[in-house]
Amino acid sequence: MTTPRSIPTRRAHPEAFRPLRAAALVVEVLLALWLPLCVVTIVFGFEQRALFERFDRDPLSVSYADVLTDHHRADAVNAVFISLLVVTGVAFLVWFWRAYRNLDALGLPTRYSTGWSVGGWFVPVLNLVRPKQLANDLWGAVTAARYGAAEPPGGSALPGFWWAAWLGALVALPLASDRSDDPTIDQMLHTNAVYLVRAGLFIVAALLALFVVRAITRAQHALLATAGSR
Repeated sequence: MTTPRSIPTRRAHPEAFRPLRAAALVVEVLLALWLPLCVVTIVFGFEQRALFERFDRDPLSVSYADVLTDHHRADAVNAVFISLLVVTGVAFLVWFWRAYRNLDALGLPTRYSTGWSVGGWFVPVLNLVRPKQLANDLWGAVTAARYGAAEPPGGSALPGFWWAAWLGALVALPLASDRSDDPTIDQMLHTNAVYLVRAGLFIVAALLALFVVRAITRAQHALLATAGSR
């Protein structure tokens, strides 16, 4: 039987801890908003797909008003999508930076400087792996709070599933962009399918990210209480 690896002895500095609950609450609310938005996107996506298929069967059955309504609806959903993505991204980075900085305050091991908790998301190619590595360091607070060790028996797949869902949604972003000036029905149906898949991946990624944020925040505050009682 493998014994969990103990956390290296490090001195905690509770006075340097930055409270996470307010930042985490903002992130959790924003992540929760992705669920109804993506559900609405999926409903509209299927309605748009039905419109395309009806036009393919009988072009005269689709009026100009139908096309205009679909166009305005798609523009509105995309505008809300981009706005929420930017706001959520900023809020998440604030929480992520605070949480990573807290690892030193809690005496937990880190592999990178605090600056990477923000910069690692913006370096091309490296941003496919570095944020997950940073998240693994953050998850050390959860495993320390639960098991008193850096690696719990069997580990946790939650951060990995979250990152896989996020990468899938990230890859779908450019694929969902229709750059053709005069797309065919088949091209529009393909783009529509990518939009539907993207919305589903964002639902999964948002839910998993919510659980990750909540687990890390609770674990860090639990470890702070323990450090303060010593």
